[in-house]
Amino acid sequence: MVEADFSPMESEPDMQVAMDSLMQELIDEVTLGLCFEVHRSCKTGAFFVADPDPE
Repeated sequence: MVEADFSPMESEPDMQVAMDSLMQELIDEVTLGLCFEVHRSCKTGAFFVADPDPE
């Protein structure tokens, strides 16, 4: 994994706001995608919950 040094950008308030906004947008999109994927799996019957005790 490549590490990036964002310390010069953190000192600029506008850049910090932009980075925070971008990160929040990415988190929202991934979370929403996961929710839709689980919902679709449940509706189509493809969602399996592992049951360790088959009795």
